[in-house]
Amino acid sequence: MTRLQSRVAVGFLTASIAVTLAGCPGPAVIVGTDTGMTDGGMIDTGPIGHDGGMGMATLTIAPALQDYGDVVMGMTSSPITFTVTNTGMVASGAMTANLGGSGAGDFTVGANSCTGMHLAPAGTCTVVVTFSPSAVHSAMATLTATDGTAMAPATLEGRGVPPVGLSITPSPYNFGTATVGTPTAAHTFTVTNLGGTASAVLDIQLGGLDSTQFMLGADMCSTHTLAAHATCTVDVIYGPTSPSMPDHSGILQATAGGVTANATLAGRAQTPAGLRVVPTTRDFGSVVSGSQSAPVDFTVTNTGGVATGSLGNMVSGASTSEFVIASSTCAGAPLAGGASCTISVVFHAGAPGAKTASLDVTAGTLSAHSILSGNSQMIGSINITPSTHDFGTSSVGVAVGATTFTISNPAGSASVGPIVVAVAGANPADFPIVAGSNGCTGMTLAGGASCTVAVQFVPGAIGGRTATLTANGGSAALSGTGQNPAMITLLPTAADFGSVAIGGGMSTVNFTVMNTGGAPTGAITANLTGAQSTQFSIVSVGACSAPLAGGASCTITVRFSPTTVGAKAAVLNVSSPSGGTRTSDVTGTGITMAALMLSTAAASFGNVAETDSALRTITVTNNGMETVTALTSSITGTDAAQFVILGSSTCGATLLG
Repeated sequence: MTRLQSRVAVGFLTASIAVTLAGCPGPAVIVGTDTGMTDGGMIDTGPIGHDGGMGMATLTIAPALQDYGDVVMGMTSSPITFTVTNTGMVASGAMTANLGGSGAGDFTVGANSCTGMHLAPAGTCTVVVTFSPSAVHSAMATLTATDGTAMAPATLEGRGVPPVGLSITPSPYNFGTATVGTPTAAHTFTVTNLGGTASAVLDIQLGGLDSTQFMLGADMCSTHTLAAHATCTVDVIYGPTSPSMPDHSGILQATAGGVTANATLAGRAQTPAGLRVVPTTRDFGSVVSGSQSAPVDFTVTNTGGVATGSLGNMVSGASTSEFVIASSTCAGAPLAGGASCTISVVFHAGAPGAKTASLDVTAGTLSAHSILSGNSQMIGSINITPSTHDFGTSSVGVAVGATTFTISNPAGSASVGPIVVAVAGANPADFPIVAGSNGCTGMTLAGGASCTVAVQFVPGAIGGRTATLTANGGSAALSGTGQNPAMITLLPTAADFGSVAIGGGMSTVNFTVMNTGGAPTGAITANLTGAQSTQFSIVSVGACSAPLAGGASCTITVRFSPTTVGAKAAVLNVSSPSGGTRTSDVTGTGITMAALMLSTAAASFGNVAETDSALRTITVTNNGMETVTALTSSITGTDAAQFVILGSSTCGATLLG
């Protein structure tokens, strides 16, 4: 900032100052109006303000935000004093203090020492405001102190509340634990009018998430009014009709006109004792005669909230001797509400044929049952066809189409089951069973029956992979080979085509695309992108127009033919469905074509004696940006032999642009 001083009389001043920038002089005129004279008559223009630099009044108000809280409708709040201060450097104009905003009608200005006052610097004045709500609502207004230029606003808030207030006690109230279907004793709640006037007619209701689990008893409040500070009572009963998870919740609500009070209710409901056995039915499947099944666990649960009597368990039915309780944590003791115990049962297959029985659990009058079944059979044998299968070669992680295997039990053999299909061996994870294709697991194959299962090959690593498909003693050998997936590379990763003349010049670069993986790439695509991609073109894709086998390569040729002068850049993108995408940055510079010019169009040597000579120097200039190569100089014409280009010429074979 340039500060100017002038020793002239007070008044309107103009001056000019000449400023020279890079050899370009010119006047800059500074105009200002003086505001007074300093000692000695010197005026310091300083930074120019709207008032000549002396500042102006600045007003603040405190508090800037005032919440009057809750005030009964029709009543008046305590007065609040707001202090306005001039923090500026000059006195304010004549002050005013006004209320505005949507709720201004609910606020009243009382004592006011600000209106009409001129506040000196650091001076203060005060405004007193009260809040008298005209309705039950939230009110907001603005108190603004201003001298017409500066202003200070304060935000006023308050809430009008009704003259009647209700409460319900106790709240919250928990009825504790009850049994479904058995109501609790009634509990008495007291409703109180907290206001200073009589209430409207009271209405008592139950609400909340589980309101149907609670009932009103004696109601001394509904249809009545309450005098100021008077009370009435209402009884509530917890009568659960369903169990709670974990507690039932409700609300006791008292309403009088627009006034409401709530008491929160809670209670926990438990069901009577009950027994359940899971599973309710269990087929142990086919077990070879003379052998036994694996143990099967049955879970006994008390579905109620109270304890049962002492438990007993047994097996009954036609095949009682073949279904044996191997262990039990249920017998001889009560079962607490919600608790469980376990019974383990084993099927000992006897004579061939279907077997049934019942697992019975009792506790006094309570009982629960599970139906047991199984099949005793003679031993059979399982075959899997094909017994060997080679899935061929696939990329690591890429699935080869499913192959179906048939699992059969030869005719004349005993039933075999349940069938358990699995893949084992060195690389079982590489040969997954196709989801939804396993029609065998869990089945029982009678003699002559068969089922199918489909297996895929998804190699997890490179090289030979093997596993075995098994089913109840039958097996099939699985094999396949994993290879690296397709992956393309692009070289070079960046190419500079150099400087090429516009209007016909060109430069080409060959890019090599290689599949470094083992699997084919799929169709290859190539394109150029970028703001200046039109300056480059793909002129040949060669063998890259077809998928690349593993380890194979092809060449893409790109040409740079600039149409304008300057640096150019684009990106060559090469991609394939399974080989990924690779890019190479291509750059080049467009330049003007070479343009040769001689320093003179004609050179006169004057009159020269026959045995004498004269010398003239002619300058060759390349006015283009392109470098001239293979530059030659020669003299032609009728008397060309009379002129000689001296060996001291500085024009070589190359002339830079």
